[in-house]
Amino acid sequence: MIQRLHHIPIILLSVFWAAGCAHFSETFTESPGSGASGSGYYLEKADNLIQKDELQLAAGYLEIARQLDTENKKISLKINMVKDEIFKKADHHFKKGSAALERHDRSSACEEFLTVLRYFPEHKAALNSLKNKIHPETHFTYSIQKGDTPRTIAEKVYNNADLAFLVEYFIPAEKQGGEASLCLIHLPVLEKKWIQHPRRETVTITSVKSKPDDEKDDQKRALAKQLFEKGKYEKVIPLTQEMVEKKPDDPEVMKLYNYSCYYQGKLLFKKKQFIPAMKMLNQVTMELTEMDRLKSDLRIAMQNQSEIHYRRGVTFFVNEDLEKAIAEWEKTLALAPENQKARKAMENARNLLQKLEGVQ
Repeated sequence: MIQRLHHIPIILLSVFWAAGCAHFSETFTESPGSGASGSGYYLEKADNLIQKDELQLAAGYLEIARQLDTENKKISLKINMVKDEIFKKADHHFKKGSAALERHDRSSACEEFLTVLRYFPEHKAALNSLKNKIHPETHFTYSIQKGDTPRTIAEKVYNNADLAFLVEYFIPAEKQGGEASLCLIHLPVLEKKWIQHPRRETVTITSVKSKPDDEKDDQKRALAKQLFEKGKYEKVIPLTQEMVEKKPDDPEVMKLYNYSCYYQGKLLFKKKQFIPAMKMLNQVTMELTEMDRLKSDLRIAMQNQSEIHYRRGVTFFVNEDLEKAIAEWEKTLALAPENQKARKAMENARNLLQKLEGVQ
């Protein structure tokens, strides 16, 4: 008996290790220490973990119990039931993650795929989705050299001087103008169809003819689609905004622009950047299914936050810190312009502050 218990830590280290997060029923009747083999303790531990849906760890304790009590067939049955539940829940969350990925909700997709791995760490499809679909390699670093311009950089990197507009977009504003200043920039990885074979003739700025505007728009469209697929909505918006103004009847561009504004607004909402989020959502011109609900939730959040700032302002006012009180009420009105009590309180505080400054 002592010799068998000596191997328990080794067995424990060799079994499953991650934890899940739902509910799974059915318990054991054995009590701690019951049975000649001493497996009861591990059976009860496994049962408690199953109730908490920590299925991988529960499977580990069940495996220990089976090693200690090889005659108990119920343990093997329970192990199979737990493993079936693990596979079932992993598959359920993988399908939810795939669906989120299809609607370009990368945050939800990432959460679902991570949940899959908590149930089943060896799930190759979830690992592949996290590595190559959620967080693919999208940019590479280029070191600007002396004499470089956006056009020459585009020629070097993409073998396509007409992608200068793209290079210029990724050069910091303070570095733009004439020759690009020495610095590192992060350029997007483009599909091969936008990278031309090197030209035999010497390329100069005067000898290269600009492509028609329509072809440049097609390049912008393709880049916008690529960035959209990667969840770079903040970069899709400026690319498509000009195209929307030029071709308001183009359904694909309209979708790219509107959905990018929607998803970017949603991301800002999650970050509690309420005012930028509302401004972004107000740019959406299409009727989207979840828009009304999202705006309603955002207005409620803005109202709640405005009340927090209002109460802080009152606290500062009571403590005779008028400047901080005014600052809080300004934040209140930024979130809820219709809040008349904050507006009136701020006016009173400003008048009182002016009187106090006049006395001094």
